[in-house]
Amino acid sequence: MGIPPYLIASTLKLSAAQRLVRILCPVCKKRSLFHPLNFQKHLQLPLFPQKHFVAVGCQECYFTGYHGRRAIYEIITVDECLKEQIRTNQ
Repeated sequence: MGIPPYLIASTLKLSAAQRLVRILCPVCKKRSLFHPLNFQKHLQLPLFPQKHFVAVGCQECYFTGYHGRRAIYEIITVDECLKEQIRTNQ
């Protein structure tokens, strides 16, 4: 963007990222057996999985299995250590 790092470091107080995730349809979601192959390899598996549901599809969700979205946020506050890393472009 062409902004000098020292201006960003002195101005930035907080950084936030947002991701929208789909919500399973409450009408047609189906309880499924928990199986490790359902999860990506880099994720840590829970020791005692409580519930596991899969998307099915019905008229309420237009046969997608999902109904609506929810936002997940990641927030990082800019402290003195992070300001110094921004200033030095690390």
